[in-house]
Amino acid sequence: MRSRDYKVAAQQIKTLISRARDGMAPMGFNVVLPSPEIIEIAMLFPFEWLSLDLEHTLIQGSRNVASLLRAAEPAGVPMFVKPNSSDPLLIRDAMDAGAHGVLLPFTGSAQELRDLEQACKFAPEGNRGFCPVARSMNYATEFYRDGRKESDYPKFVNEDMLFIPLIESLDGVENIDEILEVPGFDVFHVGMGDLIFAVAEEGQNFDYMLRLASSLCKKIHDAGKLLIGNVDLRDPLGDTAEFAAAYHCHMPYVTDSALLAYACKQSMQVQKDLQPKLKELFSAMKP
Repeated sequence: MRSRDYKVAAQQIKTLISRARDGMAPMGFNVVLPSPEIIEIAMLFPFEWLSLDLEHTLIQGSRNVASLLRAAEPAGVPMFVKPNSSDPLLIRDAMDAGAHGVLLPFTGSAQELRDLEQACKFAPEGNRGFCPVARSMNYATEFYRDGRKESDYPKFVNEDMLFIPLIESLDGVENIDEILEVPGFDVFHVGMGDLIFAVAEEGQNFDYMLRLASSLCKKIHDAGKLLIGNVDLRDPLGDTAEFAAAYHCHMPYVTDSALLAYACKQSMQVQKDLQPKLKELFSAMKP
């Protein structure tokens, strides 16, 4: 196994952010199915970043996370993980498994974001516990080699690792101005799925949620931040480029299960299109 090079990882993240700011819309691949093979197939194509979603999926535990990250590593793309919650221990586990960034579910206030930053970063910027045996530290093979501190990992975590707040609750919407003022958070994600249910509890409908999400994304965009967002391949959302533009989606992503469902739907359409032609062919072959 090649040692993870965090100077290279830092440059990969800088390049990703630069391309997003230049309007290149770097496409990400979001993983919800616990299959290294799916990731290996996806990485044969020029996706520019990868994320693992643990919050609503069967991807559970550090071993699973490490296995999926390992499948993506040869592609040399930034790899992010969304843990089950913003529990600092779950975030630590995702980072120790080798993530280059972490999505922070249900970010609700500026103070909460500052507390998470403290829990994620090493001293002096934070108070995260340190152990060189983690996979992210190359299993203690480099940090205390010959009695010297050689690893670039702590510097990478404190200066380059991406921490991405998810705004998906009404608290987050209400406190977005103060959240945007917290320095060091340049990429955001608006969780529309959870916002649907949040506004429904307030007696509002889906159209209201879309207007709320659109204004929220615009506010984040106007603050000079970047947004990642899901490009849904289902028909009701219409043209995906228009949808992404409407929600200021600088870094769009597609999800493995949605791609598989879309491919199955297209395959069934091919089968329907072939039926009359095959019937005609078979009829002509009858004696």
